[in-house]
Amino acid sequence: MLADHANAPYDERLGNSGLRGGEIWWPAETDVSIRPGWFYHEDEDAQVKTPVQLVRMFEDSVGRGSNLLLNIPPDQRGIIFEPDVASLTAFGEAIHASYARDLAQGAVAQASVERGPHFSAAKVLDGREDTYWSTPDGVTTPSLTLDLPPGRAFDLIRIAEYLPLGVRVTRFAVDVEEGTKGWREIADHECIGAQRIIRLPAPVTTRRLRLRIVDAPVCPAITEIALFRSVAPRVVPRIRSKNAALLDRSAWRIIASSAPGAEAILDGDATTPWQAGPTTSLTIDLGKVERMSGFTLTPLRDVTEKSGPPARYAVETSLDGKHWQPLKDGEFSNIANARQTQRVRFDSIASGRMLRFTFPLVATAAPTIAIAEIGAFAAPN
Repeated sequence: MLADHANAPYDERLGNSGLRGGEIWWPAETDVSIRPGWFYHEDEDAQVKTPVQLVRMFEDSVGRGSNLLLNIPPDQRGIIFEPDVASLTAFGEAIHASYARDLAQGAVAQASVERGPHFSAAKVLDGREDTYWSTPDGVTTPSLTLDLPPGRAFDLIRIAEYLPLGVRVTRFAVDVEEGTKGWREIADHECIGAQRIIRLPAPVTTRRLRLRIVDAPVCPAITEIALFRSVAPRVVPRIRSKNAALLDRSAWRIIASSAPGAEAILDGDATTPWQAGPTTSLTIDLGKVERMSGFTLTPLRDVTEKSGPPARYAVETSLDGKHWQPLKDGEFSNIANARQTQRVRFDSIASGRMLRFTFPLVATAAPTIAIAEIGAFAAPN
């Protein structure tokens, strides 16, 4: 979203959306790690982001004009761990294959209006970054149509503005022509900028595609419209953590929780949180009596106004689900800002079949708590 605040100073509340007319500008940066935390931890080997997740991150960052800064931490050997390499390799292969051929090449571009021969509709297809289609100053909501060669199916659309003239488009839409049925809208978004990648739910085949500028304060300057057919990344099997310090969670099950959906904390996916609260409780059956030296908690890394990480914790253990022994309580230091996996050691070795957690407070002003994963450390032999 581009808020229109002419000559207004930067407002952090609008910073993640864009501030039109602000006094300063800098390129957006998307900082994220391939693991739940920023540094290598053996207990996160089974939580490396999959190639599919990396592709989604690419489209949500680079595909929205942002720079993707992907953290890839080396292990204790000083090299990138094998599961990370496998996921990155499959991700890279998929990106290269998906964008290898621009299916818009060979099309004929026509616009509702052109500024002149140096700014014709054909400029969006010439592969150059220093040319663009534009309109007279007073025309801010034009359209451009591509007549495509037959039989080309695509599900990725890439559009780019000529950035030396600024981010001009506030809102745009994309249509495809369906024979006698006429035009059908397939996308409607805010902002194009450096580039906007649109992934369609399924590939479409059409002879004509139309870009409509729905809202812009000045005439547009569009330097590219490109079409691609996505290639799904090959599957990289998730590894089961071989860390002897971690308990095997395969037999764990949720037997009580203050909100539904708590099974998400055991699915091995740090992007699928359990949300509850603001006072949250959770009971886990470990499947058998275990000797434990501590627990791990991975909060949801996404920063949202709807949920935040827990600020405090209390954990108890039980052999029978009736008699409970307190193990430890305390706070997660700086978890609101550094949303990494928390590793809490008990003061002494504990034995139990069940763990009960209570999280009495959200670390932010959000109304609910979001927890992605919970694990436990095995007691040393």
